[in-house]
Amino acid sequence: RRRRRKRRRPRRRLPLLRALQVKRHPGEWVFVTQAAAPDLSSAILAFRESEGWTAIVPRTSTDSAAACPVWTWLEMAVVSDLAAVGFLAQLAAALAAANVPCNVVAGFHHDHMFVPVAAAGGARGVGTEGGAGGTVKP
Repeated sequence: RRRRRKRRRPRRRLPLLRALQVKRHPGEWVFVTQAAAPDLSSAILAFRESEGWTAIVPRTSTDSAAACPVWTWLEMAVVSDLAAVGFLAQLAAALAAANVPCNVVAGFHHDHMFVPVAAAGGARGVGTEGGAGGTVKP
């Protein structure tokens, strides 16, 4: 008796992906860690972990590229819900397919991805045809 294979349904794009525009913020960014609370005047994010504080701050000329990876900040310029299911998973899958690492931050209004500066060109394609959807803005 021959088993019938179930047909795979084509992957549907989420409505958020159809409306997606990716905005690249100017500058270069680094993740720093320290035991004490960071100076928030230049940080765009600070998060307290059990090992200490992590902050995302602008790269300065004193940051050593070898000791500190440098990141590009991409904003998913579509208003997303904190409870949206699958949105970031599809974006991360598109980046993984392009072999681009990313660090994701979910904001109240938008999601943000930090990708290596050297890979920013490929990562920006996540919002174009053949990527996850939408368009890219500088």
